[in-house]
Amino acid sequence: MKGKRKRAPGFTMVEVLVVMAILAFLATLSFWGLSEIRQNMRIRQTQELTTRVSSAIKEFHTQYLEWPTQTMLDGLAPPQTWYEFLNRGYTEIKAGTSTLSKYENRGAFLELNDSNLDTAGAIIDVWQQPLVIDVDAVNNRVLVYSLGPDMESDNGLYRGDGNEEAAYTTPEPIDDIPGK
Repeated sequence: MKGKRKRAPGFTMVEVLVVMAILAFLATLSFWGLSEIRQNMRIRQTQELTTRVSSAIKEFHTQYLEWPTQTMLDGLAPPQTWYEFLNRGYTEIKAGTSTLSKYENRGAFLELNDSNLDTAGAIIDVWQQPLVIDVDAVNNRVLVYSLGPDMESDNGLYRGDGNEEAAYTTPEPIDDIPGK
């Protein structure tokens, strides 16, 4: 058999390239999957944070039968952030010329890690953006939400242009991350 050549041991260049292409494809899929898992984890952490803040505000309302509002926080001496108010409480409210100390020495409604606070003491999400906290005392409504991964607000409503009708006309899930 003079016409047949012996093949050297090992893989051909084509075989090696095919295996490298397959490995690269699998690596790409796994990195894509991991980034998706990380993003979902961030969303869940932010949902948990917004729920905790919302619950703390509702707990305050249950205990004192009034809603804490941004106006109330701004009227304190000195003015406080939501976290300072819900964590440490306050000692006085300016009421005209007199000072009330209705909430002095109460327990903390909310405790957070430093990673949930910015340098000014505002409560922030995992994307380092402040949470939106809206307490509507007239309608008995608390809305706490994050702008979410897209960093654009739909005012806590459904995807859309942020207008009120977006909640009724778009059946997609919310992209802002609300508390429950």
